[in-house]
Amino acid sequence: MKIFDFIFYYFMKTVILVLMKLLYRVEVKNKPNLGKNKGVLFVGNHSSWFDTLILTYGVGHRIRFLTGDFIFNVPVMRTLVKHMYIIPMRKNHGKEAIELAVSALKSGKPVCIFPEGEITPTGEMLRFRSGVSIIQKNSNAPIIPFYIHGASEVWSIVQPKIKFFRKMTIYFGEPYYPKEENIKDAANEVREQIIALKP
Repeated sequence: MKIFDFIFYYFMKTVILVLMKLLYRVEVKNKPNLGKNKGVLFVGNHSSWFDTLILTYGVGHRIRFLTGDFIFNVPVMRTLVKHMYIIPMRKNHGKEAIELAVSALKSGKPVCIFPEGEITPTGEMLRFRSGVSIIQKNSNAPIIPFYIHGASEVWSIVQPKIKFFRKMTIYFGEPYYPKEENIKDAANEVREQIIALKP
């Protein structure tokens, strides 16, 4: 990564963490200890615009996020994410994004995917797409499931007007490998692991 991108990332991360501490109360349950091998796949629910910030806050390591290419349609966000750890899931180029995610994991870098593919419009988890299973099986990376609680009431499709000074909690599960061989069944298995973390 270019030195400017490295500096920019840590600057933005510091700003984000300070704002999260000042404006919200974020509680982290069972914070994962990645140790030497950080090539893990974080998988969780997607309930708000804050989800990536909360995960970054909860883990404390640089994470590569797979995100839809819609984010590049917003000029300000397009400029920001250009220098961040983002793997774009561009339309008709999903295979390329999966390959980048697998390569990052094999290189010992943590990756996050929200398999719902979009922020839930109801607050309830949507079905999981099979990309999460393909990435896990091709990289053989352990999955760390997580569930974010309270964020949908702060800033989301359900709550479009942002609210401040609210509590949000992120619950982490233990690292594990899906037992199901079929990619759709494996995606459902991961979804059940995340549902089990819901308070």
